[in-house]
Amino acid sequence: MRITSLSILLGFFLWNCNKTKTFEDQLFGDWQIENPTLQSYIRFDKAGKVTYFFNRFSYEKDSLAEYGRWQLKDVVSGSLKDTFAMEIVKKPQNTLFKLVFITPDKIKVIDDQGTTYFTRVQK
Repeated sequence: MRITSLSILLGFFLWNCNKTKTFEDQLFGDWQIENPTLQSYIRFDKAGKVTYFFNRFSYEKDSLAEYGRWQLKDVVSGSLKDTFAMEIVKKPQNTLFKLVFITPDKIKVIDDQGTTYFTRVQK
């Protein structure tokens, strides 16, 4: 009986490990910047499009936004977390940054201006 229980538990654990989300699955959705003065939002969709909203009002009304396309440039494997180099292709200039998933609902974005944290918008 004990061996059967351990086998079932091990099987369940291995099944959950194989269900891990891909980079895209983790990225898709709406994210809000963690900054008390800025209320920016960014949306990544499955078609490779990105939408940047300047504030809560434009996010709620889906207006006054900047549009572009995101693409993964490089993946740097780390000892604890992988770092994803991304590019957002938009006018007048492309944005390059590094992205680290802290948790499934929190990301750290690193660019030339420093580090910014985003949390997933729960709908």
